[in-house]
Amino acid sequence: MGKKCRGAAQYISLTAGLVLFFCILHKVQASHSTAVSYTLRTITIASTGAIGPITAKTYPCLRLVRWLTPTTDASLIYRVINLEAGAIFDRKILLSIEKRLMELPYFSTVSIIRKVVDSNGNSHLSDLMIQTKDRFPITFDLNLDEGPLLTITHHNAWGHGHGLTQEFFLKKRWGYGCTYELPKLHGNYFFGGQWYNQIDDTYRFDYKNLWIGKLWAISAKTSCLPYYWITGLSGYIKQFRPSVLDTLRNPYHNYRLILGKVGWVADGYTTIRDVYKLNGLEKLPNGGSIEVLYGYQNGAYNNRQYIGINGIKNIAHPTFKYLHLSFESGAFIHKKTVEEAILKLRFVYSGPSIRTCNGMRQCIAINYIIGYRMPQERVLAICPGDPESLAPVYQDNRLQQPIYGRLNVQLHSTLHKPIVIQPIRFVCLGFTHFIGLYNQSNQLLNQIWVDNYGVGVQLEHVRMSWPAVACTIGYSPLLGKVVPSVQLSIGHFKNKTTPKPTLIAYS
Repeated sequence: MGKKCRGAAQYISLTAGLVLFFCILHKVQASHSTAVSYTLRTITIASTGAIGPITAKTYPCLRLVRWLTPTTDASLIYRVINLEAGAIFDRKILLSIEKRLMELPYFSTVSIIRKVVDSNGNSHLSDLMIQTKDRFPITFDLNLDEGPLLTITHHNAWGHGHGLTQEFFLKKRWGYGCTYELPKLHGNYFFGGQWYNQIDDTYRFDYKNLWIGKLWAISAKTSCLPYYWITGLSGYIKQFRPSVLDTLRNPYHNYRLILGKVGWVADGYTTIRDVYKLNGLEKLPNGGSIEVLYGYQNGAYNNRQYIGINGIKNIAHPTFKYLHLSFESGAFIHKKTVEEAILKLRFVYSGPSIRTCNGMRQCIAINYIIGYRMPQERVLAICPGDPESLAPVYQDNRLQQPIYGRLNVQLHSTLHKPIVIQPIRFVCLGFTHFIGLYNQSNQLLNQIWVDNYGVGVQLEHVRMSWPAVACTIGYSPLLGKVVPSVQLSIGHFKNKTTPKPTLIAYS
């Protein structure tokens, strides 16, 4: 009888414990599902500039740097917050505001502090203190492949979010370009222009371009990537030099072009480690874009339409790292007939480190470009990114026919885990580049697939967030010579497409 009583007591205590546990669990879940709301009383903003007060002797260069890095004006932050006195907010809304502020190119850190003033009632009366730290607003972009060789951008001119971009053409093209960005609440306006001269011996021309663009921001759910529409309109004038017009049997002719586009962009970013930098956090794009272009070309012998479609897809993930896919396509059409067409494809994958191979990391990049029914005088160069040229092709490439298609496959690998010797972090690396060159009939021209191969070293600073420098030396069987190289190891991949409508460069 005593055993039965003890068993019944244990059963009752166990049942009571389970009931109490489920009650507590239900209460915890209910407390998490019910967000505490607050009523806004005041907002106080404390902004800190990228450069602190200069206490040393005020040299002219220091005064210039201080003038070029103004502190972000509070009105720009108020516009992003979009809350007024008496508004109801909770923790989720504050996290959304902090995310929107960090997505702007103005701040390195953002902190939102909530201070409860009165706890009476269901909605607590609270003040908000928003503290921001500006990042250095000026960036330098060196592009050795295509476009301007040097681009200098100021992301926060006068502290009100205005953007100023200066472009300098210094490689086979000499000229200047500029862009002005006017910030607006529901999408910025862009105004720009370019003027440059191509100085190639057989393909000289003067180029002028003016364009305008507009972003149309769209309200999205907090769980989705920020997205918006993008529109642009541009006008081109291309005038060839007399030396080009006189030396060719079928010369190019001067023309004017009006080009417009409409695009959709999903723009988000993910912070992960070990993609391009060595053991460092990187902010990589995670989203994509699609755009459609339409234009009309007017010239002495070629009045025709232009249609183009471009797309980008970026995937950044902590596990498999980074994947980039993009394509560009464009065609000139006259009387329902495709007169010229260009297709560009790009694939980039940077994988995680392999622990069984001493932390080795691989990166593969594939680029393919092909022209359809291109003029006989218009040909590709061997090196990607070189401006399009006219026949005959370069004398040192040992090819007898013009190039109308090109395939480039680049394999890069770090050979071990990064090694730190203060204050430098470095790795040894190896690379192999393959190349395929095709004529107008899509027949392979080169007999050797290997473009070049070699070894090198990648260096970067341990503490300072500087671009990594890759120094390599290799041998090119195609050209029969040693090819040294020094380059900045930066990935220029973005979800954003520029508001400027452009033709696809056959380069």
